[in-house]
Amino acid sequence: MRNKGRLFVLGIIVVVFLIINSFTNIVEFITNYLWFKEVGYTQTFFTKIKAQIMIGIPIFIILSILLYIFIKKLKKKYDEETEIIVVNKKLNLTIKLISAGASLLITLNIISTMWFEILQYINGVEFGATDPIFNNDVSFYVFKLPLINTIVSSIISILFLLTVIIILFNGFLALKDSIKNVSEKFEDIQQFPRKQIDLNNILNKKFVERIINQLSIIGVFLFLLLAVRYILRSYDLLYSRLGRVFGAGYTDINVTLNLYRILAVGCVLAAITFFIGARKRNLKTALAVPAALIILSIAGT
Repeated sequence: MRNKGRLFVLGIIVVVFLIINSFTNIVEFITNYLWFKEVGYTQTFFTKIKAQIMIGIPIFIILSILLYIFIKKLKKKYDEETEIIVVNKKLNLTIKLISAGASLLITLNIISTMWFEILQYINGVEFGATDPIFNNDVSFYVFKLPLINTIVSSIISILFLLTVIIILFNGFLALKDSIKNVSEKFEDIQQFPRKQIDLNNILNKKFVERIINQLSIIGVFLFLLLAVRYILRSYDLLYSRLGRVFGAGYTDINVTLNLYRILAVGCVLAAITFFIGARKRNLKTALAVPAALIILSIAGT
């Protein structure tokens, strides 16, 4: 009963906090609605809301499922490393709440910035004029390219975030295991020697191999998306300001464009070699092509 009472009080506090924190947005929403209603454009006002709901619901559901699966796999990995399997309904509920909460925040960020780009993409019409380099209709750069760039950048950011989480998670396990091994040698906690914990024994080759092995799938998607990004960056050359005139110049077309294409192909190759090397836990195979790409991109710019 006490736990239920505490949860109830905590829920009320959270609701009150959300209301106070969203007070300005609520007032702004009501004000905008009254203004649109006054001028007879209520349908226009609800266009944005309908679009955000239609876009947000599927994104929220997909992200919640993916995050839940990801966190469950991390937990399973933790159980395997610690050799302790705990079946806890509250823990599963916590994982679901964390997945839903994180997905909600990401979804709100997406629909607040991408809803108009999505409507542009869906309702865009052709201009009947093409660019001189890629022969794409001009409408592609106005209505479609902004959304594609935003989606690719968002997914890359999420993959980088997952990569950081995996690295920190493995670092936590390695540090915990090292502390456990050292502490078992001493009965008195006061005799616990801090110098016995050597980071060189934690951050070793096996540690890196284990992380890369876990990042095999994420790495493939990351490199493939980087290849797509280089292709998309080639379209930006149409707006280049490096030369004396606005637009793609001789260097942009004959040097930079070819560099982007080489890097795009290299990223596809890196995805293949990284996956093979990660599965075999071979650092040279996994990191050779990505390292070459970094050097090439730095030299090219």
